[in-house]
Amino acid sequence: MSDQVSVGRRTKLVHDDPLQATPEEANQAWRTYLGYWGSFKIAEKRVVVHRVEGSSFSNWIGTDQVRHFRFDGANRLILEAQSSSGHSTLIWQKDSIEITDRSGSAINVNA
Repeated sequence: MSDQVSVGRRTKLVHDDPLQATPEEANQAWRTYLGYWGSFKIAEKRVVVHRVEGSSFSNWIGTDQVRHFRFDGANRLILEAQSSSGHSTLIWQKDSIEITDRSGSAINVNA
């Protein structure tokens, strides 16, 4: 399982080398991207657990991230999570992805 989430239109860095990013660029890049990977299991009805093996957010490595899920029709999967940073909803749809951020604003990305 892999989850890569990028919020909005990300600004390109001045340099092609990410290690040369200014503190402002690094801050913006950090706040607009999250990626993690690992295994998963269905723990109970409508609950999936992501066992994080690697992540851009190192505090998650080795942790279980619990997601509640439901299907909405044949082509739509809704995952929800509650964490210390708030409630998150991810909607996977066959032809697009809709992400709702903590403020409730929807971001649509064509797949």
